[in-house]
Amino acid sequence: IAALRDLPASAPPRTRHLAFLLGGATDATGRPALVAGARVRRGRMSLGLELQLVAPLSLDAGDGATVRVSQYGVDAAPCFHVSRFALCGLATAGVIGGAGDQLAHATSVWRPALAVGARVEASVPVLPRVALRLHVDALQALTSSRFTVDEMPVWTSEPRQLWVGGGVQAVFP
Repeated sequence: IAALRDLPASAPPRTRHLAFLLGGATDATGRPALVAGARVRRGRMSLGLELQLVAPLSLDAGDGATVRVSQYGVDAAPCFHVSRFALCGLATAGVIGGAGDQLAHATSVWRPALAVGARVEASVPVLPRVALRLHVDALQALTSSRFTVDEMPVWTSEPRQLWVGGGVQAVFP
């Protein structure tokens, strides 16, 4: 009996895996985005990186002129997992670009875009290594951008954003 007491207690197995993500998201205005990324998970903690490509927006600037707004970003998402749910912090770095077309002094400009926020996520397994992922992101912008035509604003970045997304994740142990 003394020998049994001296045996080390077995630790519960740790969850370690790499997941690849592909999906889409939309903001409160209905503007779609493609999301692709990867996440490394160990136990209840994970760290993910995601590339977000927002669909370009074409705005009428009058007299046949347009302004095209493009947005690209990379999200870092450290997460805490409980069962199929996760609570994540978000840090986003990217660029917002504006380009004028058929304007007297048309130019293209790119501005940095930084934001922080939080994500609530749920994963629903559909196959042993495949799950559906749903998430809601709330972001606070740290930078702002405005594109003007003849000193009149035609587009201004939102200081707060709400995104809803979904997609597929493939998990590899």
